Amino acid sequence: MAILDPRLLPLIDVLAQVGMDWLAFELVEGVRRGEEPVEDGSALRRARDRAKRTSDASEQTERFAAPTAAATPFQGDDQLEWAVRYVEERLFAALDQMAESLDALDEIVSGADAPSTVTRTATTRLLLRGHDRVDAIGRLEVDRARTQLPALRVALDSWLGNERSDSPQ
Repeated sequence: MAILDPRLLPLIDVLAQVGMDWLAFELVEGVRRGEEPVEDGSALRRARDRAKRTSDASEQTERFAAPTAAATPFQGDDQLEWAVRYVEERLFAALDQMAESLDALDEIVSGADAPSTVTRTATTRLLLRGHDRVDAIGRLEVDRARTQLPALRVALDSWLGNERSDSPQ
């Protein structure tokens, strides 16, 4: 388990201040966990084939349990780079999920059988409940946030450039 690089604290603090403490927690956990090994496709395919040939689940577990490789801790600048990419990816994914949820709600409300017949409305809203507030998010807010993501990427890359150990301070 990696020790959190103190240079990440301002990023974590900013996330918490803007109400994205969920992302700050995920970020800390991800950095501490490190880079987890990913099974290659052939190993997964072999395991699937072995499982099909073996009918008893307990026998499968005992005979075919593969040793799990340990995660590789992020160190130094790698923590910062991973954190920046993680924040970007999570925010892009969160906005994509919100847009898909709005599409699904539009489909339900319109009663359409096929998604292609759904007309997008500006009135469908997602209510996000926090500890002390409720935010109503609609298609307009999601689209506005998506247009600001490139500026966020630039700001994060700038911060990363300033924080790297090889950057002039």
